[in-house]
Amino acid sequence: VTSHYLNAYQQENTSRMAKYGDDQFHFLNTALVSDPQYEPLKALVEPKIRDFDYQVEQYSINQDQAEVVVTITTTDLGSAVRKGIQNYLDHNYVALVAGKTSDDEMQQRLVQAISATIDTSDKNYTQTITVYAYKADDKWHISDLSQTNAQLAKMMTAGMYQ
Repeated sequence: VTSHYLNAYQQENTSRMAKYGDDQFHFLNTALVSDPQYEPLKALVEPKIRDFDYQVEQYSINQDQAEVVVTITTTDLGSAVRKGIQNYLDHNYVALVAGKTSDDEMQQRLVQAISATIDTSDKNYTQTITVYAYKADDKWHISDLSQTNAQLAKMMTAGMYQ
């Protein structure tokens, strides 16, 4: 069930994801600002979040309860965003202080700086999570999907999404 859920997540197949619990993992709509100027950034972040490798490390089944330990490797978006912001400040500090550049242009420069670091980031962030499942009506379900989703959101964004 864990592998099926993670595969459905990678494909953003929400109908398939819903088969494994009551909640759906679609935090991107609320995690990323819907402002049009952030669309280029969102367009880079979404595929990076869905581009991960995972390995089921171990699992244990006790009657109708299961515990699955999964190691996930993904892009360290937290570090990429911090590096992008630092690059932005390094190259735009004078313009920020002088106030001679419009807010829109400064925001565009910020998005460009963050986009550049995200675009060149590799999958080098690894973390292990535990997923709990239960069996009902001869089908396995993820026990606390909202908790699993919270772990995944934190993992996939390298801690940016809390």
